[in-house]
Amino acid sequence: MKMHVTQGNFFAEDQGMSAIVILHLEDSFLDAELIRSRLAKDGLHVQIHRVDGRAEFLDALQGRRHDLILADYSLPSFDGLSALEIARDHAPHTPFLFVSGVMGEEVAIESLKQGATDYVLKHRIDRLTPAVRRALTEARERNERRKAEATLRERERMHRLTLDSVRDYAILTMDTAGRITGSNAGAERVLGYREDELKGQPGSILYTPEDIRDGVPRRELDRAGARGTGDDERWHVRKDGVRFWGSGLVMPLLDESGQLRGFTKIVRDMTERKRAEEALREADRRKDEFLAMLAHELRNPLSAIHNAAQLARKPDLPADRREWTQEVIANQVRHLTHLVDDLLDVSRITRGKIRLRLQPLDLVAVLGRAIEAARPSIEARRHELDVAIDPGPLLVEGDPVRLEQVIVNLLTNAAKYTEPGGRIALSARQEEKQQVVRIRDDGIGIVPDMLPRVFDLFEQVDHSLDRSQGGLGIGLTIARRLVELHKGTIEAASLGPGLGSEFTVRLPATSPSAEVAPIRATPPIEAREGFRVLVVDDNLDSAGALAGLLELSGFDVRSVHEGREAISAARLHRPRAVLLDIGLPGMDGYQVAEHIRGEEGLEDTTIIAITGYGEEQAFHRSREAGFDHHLVKPVDYDTLLGLLFEEARESSRNGTDQV
Repeated sequence: MKMHVTQGNFFAEDQGMSAIVILHLEDSFLDAELIRSRLAKDGLHVQIHRVDGRAEFLDALQGRRHDLILADYSLPSFDGLSALEIARDHAPHTPFLFVSGVMGEEVAIESLKQGATDYVLKHRIDRLTPAVRRALTEARERNERRKAEATLRERERMHRLTLDSVRDYAILTMDTAGRITGSNAGAERVLGYREDELKGQPGSILYTPEDIRDGVPRRELDRAGARGTGDDERWHVRKDGVRFWGSGLVMPLLDESGQLRGFTKIVRDMTERKRAEEALREADRRKDEFLAMLAHELRNPLSAIHNAAQLARKPDLPADRREWTQEVIANQVRHLTHLVDDLLDVSRITRGKIRLRLQPLDLVAVLGRAIEAARPSIEARRHELDVAIDPGPLLVEGDPVRLEQVIVNLLTNAAKYTEPGGRIALSARQEEKQQVVRIRDDGIGIVPDMLPRVFDLFEQVDHSLDRSQGGLGIGLTIARRLVELHKGTIEAASLGPGLGSEFTVRLPATSPSAEVAPIRATPPIEAREGFRVLVVDDNLDSAGALAGLLELSGFDVRSVHEGREAISAARLHRPRAVLLDIGLPGMDGYQVAEHIRGEEGLEDTTIIAITGYGEEQAFHRSREAGFDHHLVKPVDYDTLLGLLFEEARESSRNGTDQV
């Protein structure tokens, strides 16, 4: 390969500038020198690489970058148009000028048509420098334009990449008329539309029919244009027609002069948050309703107790009326106890503190006890109860007390929402691997909208106080959770208002080989003369009433009202049983129990907690402190007597009777 390099001179206008690198395809050395001299004479600082053949020309194009290509049109080895084609393949952006002796307008036109920058005749060499300057200037401008366009494309690419990487937000651009001009990839995820489906569509396709009718889409754009931005929180509509709560902004797009060119709308699906907020508001409303209902439900029995107590104080009250007042007080106390127990149960349920005492049992016996427990509510409203229970056994693994509570809740619910004189039916049978209990009534029924919520906390079919049938609206919630803890299900069904209701409980059946534990009744009560009992309670009325009952049952009773006084009384009287309140002033019941357990001669004394604390933690602490039993106020007197009877019988068996 032949390579000829000639160095031009520096002229005033090019001082400090790099040399212009020219690739010159020319077979005549004299012509090449003439061109170099002319360019130098005209003040161009050039560096020329001359080649005179096809191979050398191709090597030079591949070897380094050139600012300009000059080529003779007619070469011995190949023609100028072939050189032009090679140059456009390997250096498409480099200016290419023919400097040729071949005359003819057609040749020049064809050269320019094929992509040459200019065509200069050798005998008009004076035109070369202006053509070179013009070609270099245009090339520089094209290069700057290409760089600017490349920068713009890269910015657009990065902008698009950024927008498309935002998957949780739909970002839309709109013109001033509100037509969509573009969207990001997140728009398809949020709205369901591809970009090609959105382009040209009015932005109103995302709004609800109600908003469109009210002119909201246009108002949103006008507000954004006037204020510079606008909040956009409302129900939107996806492509599939599903509504969602969209939260975002509408912002104006302004040009350099501040003229409005369009809008950007950003929206995010916040439906879950919206529904959570609505659920919180609904829960707050139901809480307020519940508190009003609770006050109503508590005042009723308290009023009855108050009136009965006032009546019982009359000195000339007949015996039958006094007995009636006692029965009223007992009934209302049971009702209050039931309300408090329900409140405690629902508290344990919401905190996950319910504990079951599971055992194999026959559901038939549980149903019998539940029917007897609910019978007063049923008979009070003169309902007819139909019972159809398979002979059984209907075996399940369960907690007999809690399963009885479920059935009682369902029966009392049926009695509550059935008009007096109505019919209630209870059936139970084994269906495949499940024991199924159904309770039907012909009462007020359940509206369809209420069915999904009938087991929700604090829900009642009738919310109004004047129509309330009693209760706190938590019985069905407790029933459902207890059934679920037994790995069962409970369902509600109704054909509508006035057409009654049916509740179905399904529990897993157990194998007939399981040993069924009998459900024992409370043993008969027998008083023991000389059996000493110490009652410790800071509530004087409660302590006095309990001591009076125990004395009437034949026990030797002492009452004290403080912790240290209780320890002294235990040392002095040596009781066989201590009925001990936990919430005492100063020294609490746990500390008192520990002191009594540490006293010589009182190690075997039975200590029974009589307390208002009924949560699992209280039971655990009382066991740790040395209590033998834990009873929650108001204590069922028969249950307490049963415990004392067992202790008395044990004392007799061990020969430790007190005298």
